[in-house]
Amino acid sequence: MLFAVHCGGVPIGTVDLPVASLCAGRLVRSGGYETIASRVRAASAALFAFGVYGPRISAVPDENRSRARAALYSAAALRLELVAFTGHSIPATFVNLVEAPLDRQVVVIARFRDEPAGSPAVVGKPPLAPGASCLQDEGSGSNP
Repeated sequence: MLFAVHCGGVPIGTVDLPVASLCAGRLVRSGGYETIASRVRAASAALFAFGVYGPRISAVPDENRSRARAALYSAAALRLELVAFTGHSIPATFVNLVEAPLDRQVVVIARFRDEPAGSPAVVGKPPLAPGASCLQDEGSGSNP
């Protein structure tokens, strides 16, 4: 099923995800992705360095761990959502982005609250105020 991926209401790309509770697909980026690219790249590098997706690419020395954690918190503060092409937000437990280090392709990993139906339920978030950012307060360390 094809979804738009938004960050605080700003389209950053599209992804084709299977109808399953936990899924992944390749993001086809749009221009909005560049506003968050550096944060996704830094957090992805931290995940790979910590060995989250397999053998560690490199060890994370003690002096770099706080920087790696800060990159993860920064990416976790992004307000990512899946949006059906009807314009309705799709309920998801999480939506994460990981950028591959070799080819720079971005993968969307998501967990639906319930498997999406062909006609999504009408669920939405209020639009951002003019001038607001898709980024939450980085100090909160939470991801909605």
